[in-house]
Amino acid sequence: MNFIDRSANSLAKVIYSHYPEGASETVLRYSLTLLINTVTSVSFVIIFSFFTNHLLEAICVIAFYTILRFFSGGMHMPTSLACSIASILTFIIVTHIDYNFQPFGLLLTIVSALILLKTAPNNMENSSSVNPKYYPHLKVISVLIVLSNLYFHSSFLASAALAQALLTTKIAYKFSDYIEGRTNA
Repeated sequence: MNFIDRSANSLAKVIYSHYPEGASETVLRYSLTLLINTVTSVSFVIIFSFFTNHLLEAICVIAFYTILRFFSGGMHMPTSLACSIASILTFIIVTHIDYNFQPFGLLLTIVSALILLKTAPNNMENSSSVNPKYYPHLKVISVLIVLSNLYFHSSFLASAALAQALLTTKIAYKFSDYIEGRTNA
């Protein structure tokens, strides 16, 4: 059990012992795992980016990516620690890669929009309470969020959009299976 899960487990037990009428210990543990994972990842990225003079970029990337992920869904890592590490690495890499928006960022923005047009929303059944009848709306919103970068012309947002769009593809799931050793070989 990693530090995120241990912390969430300990806090859930304490909260439940003081307020058993509230949520179950399992629900508390799950919610606290998400909260601790998010706070850990965002804090690490913000602190790192502050010291590398990329704080504004980091804040924009985290906000853009999080909003896009909410509407487009995507692959989930098998553990909270893996999720935290993957999020930290993704945000730091995306925040620190700078290039001219024209033509490369434009291309990434269009490719990301096309990927999401085909794949979004993805893997929302077990992680969202959104009614499936609204999935076509989520697809449109996801694509519009990505296409908003045609206004901003941000290489950081183009990279963040591509990173998130790729997490909605079969390639991401195959990579995850490979990492976890679940190959069919």
